[in-house]
Amino acid sequence: MEEDRTLSPSIDVDGTDLHPGRHCNKGEIDRKKQNERERMDQRVKLEQADMDRKVHMAQVEMDFMIKEARVKIDQMLQEQRQHLDRMLMQERDNLDHRLKEEREEMDHIIEMEKWEEEIHGKDINNVLLEEKQGNNAGLASTERLKAFINGSERLTSDTELRMKRARDSSSCSDVSWQPKKHHPDSSNDD
Repeated sequence: MEEDRTLSPSIDVDGTDLHPGRHCNKGEIDRKKQNERERMDQRVKLEQADMDRKVHMAQVEMDFMIKEARVKIDQMLQEQRQHLDRMLMQERDNLDHRLKEEREEMDHIIEMEKWEEEIHGKDINNVLLEEKQGNNAGLASTERLKAFINGSERLTSDTELRMKRARDSSSCSDVSWQPKKHHPDSSNDD
């Protein structure tokens, strides 16, 4: 028995049914729909897995970038702390040096004032003593007294000037405690 090689009008050359609804039963249609649903579910699962992988990679990359930024910020903060510590130590040294100089200058001023008071007291006492004893030599004694008073006034004004400078140098805006720089135009014949 030979097979009938003639094709039915509803079957294609490759063997597929051109009218699937006509010859298929309901079970076969349900199976095809189920297969299609499974393929769609599989595609959705693959797309969801791909999306999850991309999100995870983006999160890992973001975490890495944040970690790098934190390291850079920590390094910058550490450098800034070290710089501020150096500046603070230098400022403390400068202040200590200024305070020492000011103490020495104040001690010198106090010493000069005491010396001035002693000299002034001795000279006035001597003049008064000479007047009491009648040993006043007239004009010479008066000239000595005037010279002494002029010298005392000069010494007093010098002392007041030093005290004013000491007060001015204790202000924060004063930079006189810094070493003076040699001006290149001035000649130094030492």
